Amino acid sequence: MYGYAGRILMVDLSKRKVKSVELSESLIDFFLGGLGGNLKLASDLTERWVHPYSPDAYLVLGVGPLVGTMAPGAVRVSAVCKFPLTETYGFASGGVVFGLMMKAAGYDHVVIKGRSKKPVYLDVFDGGAEILDAGDLWGRDVYDVTEELQGRYGPCGVLTIGRAGEKLVRFSVAIMDSCSSLGRGGMGAVMGSKNLKAVVVRGEGGVEVADEKAFSEKALVTVEEICSNPHYHMWVRFGSMTCWEFRTGLIKAWPCDGWRGLMPGKEAETLFGPKVFVEKVKEKTLSCPSCPVGDRLIAKFTGVEEGEVCMSQFFGPAYAFGARCKVGDGGKIAYCYYLANKYGIDYTTLASTVELVRVLRRKGYVKVEFGDDGFEETVNLIRAVSLRDGLGGILAEGPVRAAAKFGRGLIEEVVNVKGMDPPLDGRFNFGTEAFEVIVNPMGGHYIPGFSPTFMIGASTSKLKKFCDRIGVPKDAIRRIFVPYFNVARMTRYVEDWYALLTSLGVCCRQPITQGYSVFSLAELYASATGIKMPPKKLIKTGERVWNLLKLLNVREGFSRRDDAFPERWLKEPLRGGNITMTLMDYYRSKRIGVDDAEKLLDDYYAERGWDPESGVPTESKLVELELASTARRMGVIE
Repeated sequence: MYGYAGRILMVDLSKRKVKSVELSESLIDFFLGGLGGNLKLASDLTERWVHPYSPDAYLVLGVGPLVGTMAPGAVRVSAVCKFPLTETYGFASGGVVFGLMMKAAGYDHVVIKGRSKKPVYLDVFDGGAEILDAGDLWGRDVYDVTEELQGRYGPCGVLTIGRAGEKLVRFSVAIMDSCSSLGRGGMGAVMGSKNLKAVVVRGEGGVEVADEKAFSEKALVTVEEICSNPHYHMWVRFGSMTCWEFRTGLIKAWPCDGWRGLMPGKEAETLFGPKVFVEKVKEKTLSCPSCPVGDRLIAKFTGVEEGEVCMSQFFGPAYAFGARCKVGDGGKIAYCYYLANKYGIDYTTLASTVELVRVLRRKGYVKVEFGDDGFEETVNLIRAVSLRDGLGGILAEGPVRAAAKFGRGLIEEVVNVKGMDPPLDGRFNFGTEAFEVIVNPMGGHYIPGFSPTFMIGASTSKLKKFCDRIGVPKDAIRRIFVPYFNVARMTRYVEDWYALLTSLGVCCRQPITQGYSVFSLAELYASATGIKMPPKKLIKTGERVWNLLKLLNVREGFSRRDDAFPERWLKEPLRGGNITMTLMDYYRSKRIGVDDAEKLLDDYYAERGWDPESGVPTESKLVELELASTARRMGVIE
């Protein structure tokens, strides 16, 4: 089988049994692999309203058909499970070497269910797997466990949880290869509930492509596209901090203080801006296999101790720890990232937790002090929450549940969508990323909405070129841009593009995706697998994958009422210094009110072919996508 390993590993931790089954042609034809294959397997195997911590809950890992080839950035492993923070079905994806090693071990998907009676880890190797005792690993941190397992097995990929996952912290994550976090929303706790400390993947198998000459030529052309981009050298030097110029540099402020205030841009730049990042934080550049950019990094951290840490990016942690938690300079931001990964806890929700504690203290609900400044407070809260120590036990349930514990009136203090706190604010910039926070079936997550609108004020010509590249039909482009730019209608196609990339195993970060188009992906897929799939069919597969994610959550009872704009976005301005920001359209020509927000949701559902009242895919749309039988089996339609 070209491109694919051709096998799925089925793991039952309760029975301590593993078995290998063939990858079906129907899964390939309709869902490609990676994210799509994961969602299909989850929809077939899971039942309605199963608790995320139940032995009957599943965790599905998958790599796409381009993983293990020389296609640039094709290293992504995807995970699907029901997340404890939101109790929605969702996904996660990440790079480094784990996905490559999983493919080398001979598997496209690993499906895990059950609960071991004692701590175990899963060792996946060339065509086989074992469930092994992890008693000596339980209670140890992420870095220690990764180093131990790499020492035992040599070159391998390691996915492991820290103490936060063991303690079932609802926003714990798993960490891949000591660098990349996976599973914002509590995947770490899902593994912890199964007594699964880690997954090790290793193998010596290669990926055979159908037409090596054609594939190599197209892959090299794609590399040239990436490297010839005008911003390429900026991405190599600054990584994710390239975003500073296009976002913070233009507004000259960072949202903070529970999304109520703005940190002055000069203060942020002095503490952790691009110059500080390059000169004082970044030690060297790292890249995933087959990535020609290298936007990961080894960072120097300072604070409680000094050392180095592998960071998947710096911009996000700078936002969370620098602006929101106010920990100080870039070295302290890197230390907080190091500590969060060490315990296996999501830094975005951790920032929301720190802000909630400050509100609770200000309003007199708690008196405990976690530190004399933002850095000390954040460091101590990471430890308290991860270990469920004292107040940390309540906070470990996530900021929405913790706020409810102190009084339902406090829930409004936590900006959230479906129980997940977003990492960005639509009042700052209302592009597809911000709208994605509202409509993403798993909750306040923005990555699948990533497009050129991440840059403030991108030209319509730039956005139209992007739409052409990702296969948006001409009539849809007219709807998106006439009579005005409609961010909701565009979001639908950005989501489908993300679903396609992640099902194939291609990185979704901008420096990589700017070198791809749906047309180049069709050529790469055909030459890799020998399966000819026209661009229109390929992007239709992305649409099918996204609709299946929606169906899983419709089955759990989610509907339009859950796609709700945060009230703070609609009713309160962001203020700081002489800057006041309200929720406005992308080009900041019109304020968005409650009625406008509802109209945007109507437009999104219309573009998706979903029922506008319920926000649920219509039967005619499901028939078009050949998902009707799946939806009936799931009990979503009769």
